[in-house]
Formats: sequence, C-alpha cells, structure tokens
Amino acid sequence: MFGARYLNSHLDFILHCTELFRRWHVYDYLSYCTYRFKYRTERWQATTPQMDLGIRKHYRSLDHVSFSSQFYFVISLHAAGKCM
Repeated sequence: MFGARYLNSHLDFILHCTELFRRWHVYDYLSYCTYRFKYRTERWQATTPQMDLGIRKHYRSLDHVSFSSQFYFVISLHAAGKCM
C-alpha cells in the first residue's frame, strides 16, 4: 500500500517537473487521449483514417492508438510473438 502511494506521488512529481522545465503537457495529452478513445467513431481505433497532423510524422501512428486498451493489447501480442 505504501509503495503504491509513494510511486504515485513520485510519478506526479516527475510529470510536474517535465511540464515545468520542458513545457510538455503530459497530463493534458493523456487526458485528451482518453477523451478521443472514449468518443471514437470506429470500434477499432487503428482503422480510423484521420491522424493528428500536429504531431511529428514519426509519432503519428503511436498517437493514433492513443495509449488505449487497444494499444496495450497490440503491444502484448507483439511481445508474446517475440518470446515465441
């Protein structure tokens, strides 16, 4: 219990420092990703044709799945395939 609480406060501190010094709004971005996943038009998010053009070209495919449960499903399939 203490470890989880300590880790959570430590993560909050890291996010705030990142936002302060690098001007990366990590929490706002993750909240926006949650919003996009919640109100998506397609059932499988990776099949949606439009991508966010405000993000660098190399990171658009990662942003496209928006750190959702589908993202973690695909990553776990990839990891299982690597282990076999």
